[in-house]
Amino acid sequence: MSHDATSQSSVPVVLTGGTSGVGLRTAERLVRAGHHVVLTGTRSSGVARAAEATGATGVVLDLASPASVDRAADEILSRTGDHLGAVLLNAGTQVSAPTTTPDGLEITIAVNHVGHVQLWERLHAAARVDRLVVTSSGTHDPAQRTGMPEPLPVVLDDLVRPPAPGITESLRRYPTSKLANVLTAYEIARRSPGTTVVAYDPGLMPGTGLVRNQPTWFRAVWRGVGPLLAVLPRVTTPAASSRHLAALADGSRHVPTGAYVSGGRVVASSAASHDEEVARRLYDDTLALVERRRAAVA
Repeated sequence: MSHDATSQSSVPVVLTGGTSGVGLRTAERLVRAGHHVVLTGTRSSGVARAAEATGATGVVLDLASPASVDRAADEILSRTGDHLGAVLLNAGTQVSAPTTTPDGLEITIAVNHVGHVQLWERLHAAARVDRLVVTSSGTHDPAQRTGMPEPLPVVLDDLVRPPAPGITESLRRYPTSKLANVLTAYEIARRSPGTTVVAYDPGLMPGTGLVRNQPTWFRAVWRGVGPLLAVLPRVTTPAASSRHLAALADGSRHVPTGAYVSGGRVVASSAASHDEEVARRLYDDTLALVERRRAAVA
Protein backbone atom coordinates (compact mmCIF):
# COMPACT_ATOMS: atom_id res chain seq x y z
CA MET A 1 0.00 0.00 0.00
CA SER A 2 1.28 3.47 -0.84
CA HIS A 3 2.13 6.09 1.78
CA ASP A 4 -0.87 8.12 0.60
CA ALA A 5 -3.21 5.16 1.13
CA THR A 6 -1.76 4.38 4.54
CA SER A 7 -2.02 7.96 5.74
CA GLN A 8 -5.70 8.02 4.84
CA SER A 9 -6.66 4.70 6.42
CA SER A 10 -8.72 6.49 9.07
CA VAL A 11 -10.70 8.50 6.49
CA PRO A 12 -14.09 6.82 5.92
CA VAL A 13 -15.12 5.11 2.69
CA VAL A 14 -18.78 4.93 1.65
CA LEU A 15 -19.80 1.98 -0.52
CA THR A 16 -23.26 1.39 -2.00
CA GLY A 17 -24.18 -2.14 -2.96
CA GLY A 18 -21.96 -3.55 -0.25
CA THR A 19 -23.96 -6.61 0.78
CA SER A 20 -22.91 -9.03 -1.97
CA GLY A 21 -20.57 -9.63 -4.88
CA VAL A 22 -17.79 -7.19 -5.64
CA GLY A 23 -19.16 -4.67 -3.13
CA LEU A 24 -18.94 -7.11 -0.23
CA ARG A 25 -15.45 -8.23 -1.25
CA THR A 26 -14.33 -4.61 -1.54
CA ALA A 27 -15.67 -3.81 1.92
CA GLU A 28 -13.74 -6.78 3.32
CA ARG A 29 -10.51 -5.64 1.69
CA LEU A 30 -10.82 -2.05 2.85
CA VAL A 31 -11.70 -2.97 6.45
CA ARG A 32 -8.73 -5.35 6.59
CA ALA A 33 -6.54 -2.48 5.43
CA GLY A 34 -7.73 -0.38 8.35
CA HIS A 35 -10.39 1.78 6.73
CA HIS A 36 -13.67 2.75 8.31
CA VAL A 37 -16.15 1.51 5.72
CA VAL A 38 -19.83 2.41 5.61
CA LEU A 39 -21.62 -0.06 3.35
CA THR A 40 -25.21 0.16 2.23
CA GLY A 41 -27.88 -2.23 1.01
CA THR A 42 -31.60 -2.24 0.44
CA ARG A 43 -32.66 -4.81 3.03
CA SER A 44 -31.88 -4.37 6.71
CA SER A 45 -31.19 -8.09 7.19
CA GLY A 46 -28.64 -8.14 4.39
CA VAL A 47 -27.00 -4.97 5.65
CA ALA A 48 -26.70 -6.44 9.15
CA ARG A 49 -25.15 -9.66 7.84
CA ALA A 50 -22.65 -7.82 5.64
CA ALA A 51 -21.67 -5.44 8.43
CA GLU A 52 -21.08 -8.31 10.82
CA ALA A 53 -19.12 -10.31 8.24
CA THR A 54 -16.83 -7.44 7.24
CA GLY A 55 -16.57 -5.25 10.32
CA ALA A 56 -18.03 -2.33 8.37
CA THR A 57 -20.79 0.02 9.48
CA GLY A 58 -24.10 -0.79 7.80
CA VAL A 59 -26.73 1.69 6.60
CA VAL A 60 -30.00 0.81 4.90
CA LEU A 61 -30.38 2.61 1.56
CA ASP A 62 -33.12 2.09 -1.01
CA LEU A 63 -31.92 3.97 -4.08
CA ALA A 64 -35.41 3.76 -5.60
CA SER A 65 -36.81 5.95 -2.81
CA PRO A 66 -35.80 9.62 -2.59
CA ALA A 67 -36.78 9.73 1.08
CA SER A 68 -34.59 6.71 1.83
CA VAL A 69 -31.65 8.28 -0.02
CA ASP A 70 -31.84 11.45 2.05
CA ARG A 71 -32.23 9.52 5.32
CA ALA A 72 -29.28 7.29 4.47
CA ALA A 73 -27.11 10.25 3.49
CA ASP A 74 -27.85 11.95 6.81
CA GLU A 75 -27.03 8.75 8.71
CA ILE A 76 -23.80 8.26 6.76
CA LEU A 77 -22.70 11.82 7.50
CA SER A 78 -23.54 11.42 11.19
CA ARG A 79 -21.26 8.38 11.30
CA THR A 80 -18.40 9.77 9.22
CA GLY A 81 -18.13 13.53 9.59
CA ASP A 82 -17.13 16.11 7.02
CA HIS A 83 -14.27 14.29 5.26
CA LEU A 84 -14.72 11.16 3.15
CA GLY A 85 -11.79 9.36 1.62
CA ALA A 86 -13.93 7.83 -1.10
CA VAL A 87 -17.51 7.39 -2.20
CA LEU A 88 -18.05 4.24 -4.26
CA LEU A 89 -21.36 4.32 -6.16
CA ASN A 90 -21.41 0.60 -6.81
CA ALA A 91 -25.01 -0.59 -6.37
CA GLY A 92 -26.99 -1.61 -9.42
CA THR A 93 -30.02 -3.51 -10.61
CA GLN A 94 -31.25 -5.08 -13.84
CA VAL A 95 -34.74 -6.24 -14.81
CA SER A 96 -36.23 -8.09 -17.78
CA ALA A 97 -39.79 -6.78 -17.58
CA PRO A 98 -41.19 -3.25 -17.14
CA THR A 99 -40.75 -2.35 -13.47
CA THR A 100 -41.22 0.99 -11.75
CA THR A 101 -40.52 2.68 -8.44
CA PRO A 102 -43.49 3.54 -6.21
CA ASP A 103 -43.54 7.02 -7.77
CA GLY A 104 -43.56 5.63 -11.31
CA LEU A 105 -39.95 5.85 -12.55
CA GLU A 106 -38.38 3.00 -14.52
CA ILE A 107 -36.47 1.20 -11.82
CA THR A 108 -33.14 0.53 -13.53
CA ILE A 109 -32.60 4.21 -14.32
CA ALA A 110 -33.96 5.27 -10.92
CA VAL A 111 -31.60 3.00 -8.96
CA ASN A 112 -28.48 2.94 -11.11
CA HIS A 113 -28.49 6.62 -11.98
CA VAL A 114 -30.99 8.96 -10.29
CA GLY A 115 -30.64 7.65 -6.73
CA HIS A 116 -26.86 7.70 -6.93
CA VAL A 117 -26.77 11.30 -8.15
CA GLN A 118 -29.06 12.28 -5.28
CA LEU A 119 -26.82 10.51 -2.76
CA TRP A 120 -23.66 12.05 -4.21
CA GLU A 121 -25.05 15.55 -4.15
CA ARG A 122 -26.17 15.18 -0.52
CA LEU A 123 -22.80 13.82 0.62
CA HIS A 124 -20.71 16.19 -1.45
CA ALA A 125 -22.63 19.23 -0.16
CA ALA A 126 -21.73 18.37 3.43
CA ALA A 127 -18.33 16.69 3.23
CA ARG A 128 -15.02 16.95 1.43
CA VAL A 129 -14.63 13.88 -0.77
CA ASP A 130 -11.18 12.87 -1.99
CA ARG A 131 -12.25 10.23 -4.52
CA LEU A 132 -15.46 9.22 -6.26
CA VAL A 133 -15.74 5.91 -8.14
CA VAL A 134 -18.85 5.29 -10.23
CA THR A 135 -19.33 1.65 -11.21
CA SER A 136 -20.25 1.37 -14.86
CA SER A 137 -20.03 -1.56 -17.29
CA GLY A 138 -18.62 -2.45 -20.67
CA THR A 139 -22.23 -2.87 -21.77
CA HIS A 140 -22.37 0.93 -22.16
CA ASP A 141 -20.22 0.59 -25.30
CA PRO A 142 -21.76 -1.16 -28.33
CA ALA A 143 -18.27 -1.60 -29.80
CA GLN A 144 -17.48 -4.13 -27.07
CA ARG A 145 -20.21 -6.48 -28.34
CA THR A 146 -21.17 -7.73 -24.90
CA GLY A 147 -24.40 -9.33 -26.09
CA MET A 148 -26.57 -6.74 -24.39
CA PRO A 149 -28.85 -4.43 -26.39
CA GLU A 150 -27.34 -1.11 -27.45
CA PRO A 151 -27.99 1.85 -25.11
CA LEU A 152 -30.79 4.25 -25.88
CA PRO A 153 -30.16 7.96 -26.44
CA VAL A 154 -29.59 9.46 -23.00
CA VAL A 155 -32.59 11.74 -22.58
CA LEU A 156 -33.73 11.49 -18.97
CA ASP A 157 -37.42 12.28 -19.51
CA ASP A 158 -37.63 9.37 -21.94
CA LEU A 159 -35.59 6.95 -19.85
CA VAL A 160 -37.58 7.28 -16.63
CA ARG A 161 -40.76 6.21 -18.43
CA PRO A 162 -41.46 2.46 -18.36
CA PRO A 163 -40.40 0.72 -21.58
CA ALA A 164 -42.65 -1.18 -23.93
CA PRO A 165 -43.37 -4.80 -22.97
CA GLY A 166 -40.72 -7.34 -23.82
CA ILE A 167 -37.42 -8.55 -22.43
CA THR A 168 -35.21 -6.63 -24.85
CA GLU A 169 -36.56 -3.18 -24.09
CA SER A 170 -36.36 -3.70 -20.34
CA LEU A 171 -32.83 -5.11 -20.59
CA ARG A 172 -31.83 -2.14 -22.76
CA ARG A 173 -32.27 0.16 -19.76
CA TYR A 174 -29.28 -1.51 -18.08
CA PRO A 175 -26.59 -0.59 -20.65
CA THR A 176 -28.30 2.79 -20.97
CA SER A 177 -27.96 3.33 -17.22
CA LYS A 178 -24.30 2.35 -17.46
CA LEU A 179 -23.76 4.92 -20.21
CA ALA A 180 -25.46 7.45 -17.93
CA ASN A 181 -23.01 6.43 -15.20
CA VAL A 182 -19.99 7.21 -17.38
CA LEU A 183 -21.47 10.50 -18.58
CA THR A 184 -22.22 11.38 -14.95
CA ALA A 185 -18.71 10.53 -13.76
CA TYR A 186 -17.17 12.74 -16.41
CA GLU A 187 -19.60 15.57 -15.65
CA ILE A 188 -18.90 15.42 -11.92
CA ALA A 189 -15.18 15.47 -12.69
CA ARG A 190 -15.72 18.75 -14.53
CA ARG A 191 -17.93 20.21 -11.80
CA SER A 192 -15.89 19.02 -8.80
CA PRO A 193 -12.19 19.59 -9.51
CA GLY A 194 -11.28 18.93 -5.88
CA THR A 195 -12.36 15.29 -6.17
CA THR A 196 -10.70 12.59 -8.25
CA VAL A 197 -13.57 11.01 -10.19
CA VAL A 198 -13.29 7.64 -11.96
CA ALA A 199 -15.75 5.50 -13.92
CA TYR A 200 -15.03 1.83 -13.23
CA ASP A 201 -15.95 -1.26 -15.25
CA PRO A 202 -15.65 -4.30 -12.97
CA GLY A 203 -16.17 -6.73 -15.88
CA LEU A 204 -18.74 -9.46 -16.26
CA MET A 205 -18.95 -11.42 -13.02
CA PRO A 206 -21.14 -14.55 -12.97
CA GLY A 207 -22.37 -15.28 -9.48
CA THR A 208 -22.99 -11.71 -8.33
CA GLY A 209 -26.38 -10.38 -7.22
CA LEU A 210 -27.04 -8.24 -10.27
CA VAL A 211 -29.83 -10.52 -11.57
CA ARG A 212 -31.58 -10.82 -8.19
CA ASN A 213 -34.60 -8.87 -9.49
CA GLN A 214 -34.99 -11.06 -12.57
CA PRO A 215 -37.70 -13.73 -12.74
CA THR A 216 -36.95 -17.20 -11.43
CA TRP A 217 -36.39 -18.72 -14.88
CA PHE A 218 -33.84 -16.00 -15.76
CA ARG A 219 -31.88 -16.52 -12.54
CA ALA A 220 -31.88 -20.28 -13.12
CA VAL A 221 -30.50 -19.88 -16.64
CA TRP A 222 -27.87 -17.44 -15.40
CA ARG A 223 -26.76 -19.85 -12.68
CA GLY A 224 -26.30 -22.55 -15.30
CA VAL A 225 -24.64 -20.44 -17.96
CA GLY A 226 -22.59 -18.16 -15.72
CA PRO A 227 -19.81 -20.61 -14.83
CA LEU A 228 -19.35 -21.48 -18.53
CA LEU A 229 -18.54 -17.84 -19.29
CA ALA A 230 -15.36 -17.89 -17.22
CA VAL A 231 -13.25 -18.78 -20.25
CA LEU A 232 -14.31 -15.66 -22.17
CA PRO A 233 -12.40 -12.37 -22.28
CA ARG A 234 -13.80 -9.57 -20.07
CA VAL A 235 -15.18 -12.19 -17.64
CA THR A 236 -13.70 -11.88 -14.18
CA THR A 237 -14.44 -12.66 -10.54
CA PRO A 238 -15.63 -10.56 -7.59
CA ALA A 239 -12.26 -11.20 -5.94
CA ALA A 240 -10.29 -9.72 -8.84
CA SER A 241 -12.67 -6.82 -9.42
CA SER A 242 -12.78 -5.95 -5.74
CA ARG A 243 -9.00 -5.72 -5.69
CA HIS A 244 -9.09 -3.06 -8.40
CA LEU A 245 -12.01 -1.21 -6.80
CA ALA A 246 -10.35 -1.17 -3.37
CA ALA A 247 -7.17 0.23 -4.92
CA LEU A 248 -9.15 3.03 -6.57
CA ALA A 249 -10.93 3.69 -3.28
CA ASP A 250 -7.85 4.04 -1.10
CA GLY A 251 -5.75 5.85 -3.69
CA SER A 252 -3.08 3.14 -3.99
CA ARG A 253 -4.02 2.89 -7.68
CA HIS A 254 -3.53 6.44 -8.89
CA VAL A 255 -5.43 7.45 -12.01
CA PRO A 256 -6.27 10.92 -13.35
CA THR A 257 -9.67 12.40 -12.70
CA GLY A 258 -12.15 11.77 -15.48
CA ALA A 259 -10.62 8.37 -16.30
CA TYR A 260 -12.40 5.16 -17.27
CA VAL A 261 -10.84 2.06 -15.70
CA SER A 262 -11.41 -1.54 -16.79
CA GLY A 263 -9.39 -4.56 -15.74
CA GLY A 264 -7.25 -2.31 -13.57
CA ARG A 265 -6.17 -0.21 -16.57
CA VAL A 266 -7.19 3.19 -17.88
CA VAL A 267 -8.91 2.54 -21.21
CA ALA A 268 -11.17 4.40 -23.61
CA SER A 269 -14.91 4.52 -22.97
CA SER A 270 -17.50 4.74 -25.74
CA ALA A 271 -17.72 7.66 -28.14
CA ALA A 272 -21.18 8.52 -26.79
CA SER A 273 -19.82 8.84 -23.25
CA HIS A 274 -17.73 11.86 -24.26
CA ASP A 275 -20.63 14.06 -25.38
CA GLU A 276 -20.29 16.94 -22.91
CA GLU A 277 -23.59 18.57 -23.88
CA VAL A 278 -25.51 15.34 -23.28
CA ALA A 279 -23.71 14.91 -19.95
CA ARG A 280 -24.47 18.45 -18.83
CA ARG A 281 -28.13 18.17 -19.76
CA LEU A 282 -28.43 14.75 -18.12
CA TYR A 283 -26.96 16.03 -14.86
CA ASP A 284 -29.06 19.17 -14.77
CA ASP A 285 -32.23 17.22 -15.61
CA THR A 286 -31.40 14.68 -12.91
CA LEU A 287 -30.99 17.38 -10.27
CA ALA A 288 -34.35 18.84 -11.29
CA LEU A 289 -35.99 15.42 -11.11
CA VAL A 290 -34.56 14.82 -7.63
CA GLU A 291 -36.10 18.07 -6.42
CA ARG A 292 -39.48 17.20 -7.97
CA ARG A 293 -39.47 13.81 -6.28
CA ARG A 294 -38.59 15.38 -2.93
CA ALA A 295 -41.38 17.92 -3.28
CA ALA A 296 -43.88 15.18 -4.10
CA VAL A 297 -43.25 13.41 -0.78
CA ALA A 298 -42.76 16.51 1.38
